[in-house]
Amino acid sequence: MKTLILMRHASAEARENDQHDVKRPLNTKGRKAARKTGRIMKNYAILPQRVLSSFARRANQTAKRVVKQLASAPEIVLDESLYLAEPQAFIEALHQMPDELQCVMIVGHNPGLKEFLQMLTGTVLRFPKVTAAYIHLPLDSWKQITMDTRGELDTIISW
Repeated sequence: MKTLILMRHASAEARENDQHDVKRPLNTKGRKAARKTGRIMKNYAILPQRVLSSFARRANQTAKRVVKQLASAPEIVLDESLYLAEPQAFIEALHQMPDELQCVMIVGHNPGLKEFLQMLTGTVLRFPKVTAAYIHLPLDSWKQITMDTRGELDTIISW
């Protein structure tokens, strides 16, 4: 059994005129929400062993603030392929995870996260910012995850 946490990044600053979307940082509300989500995850013992994050600044900052609140300090891996990714990109990233990892978290963007959650669990969720979905997957290896994999949604942390 593997566990996957899907998390949408927290609220970001508005885009400046010439600023590229990937460079937008978290706003004050987003920074607070990410820290609070990390504390809740710690209280529920939802503790990833590795975090895969979109390389967008807002996703990376969300991951760092969440991880800082956890009892453990999982490695955060930035992945360009997760920026505005579709479900297949998440699957390919998970295929790279070593099997000794039982719990992995992905921090990314909608609509891809929402679609991936629906694909894995059948749950239709609006997936607002800084929402975390905790999913149990009937897998022995991360390489087994496919577009046909079905898991069980356990917990949703949302604002």
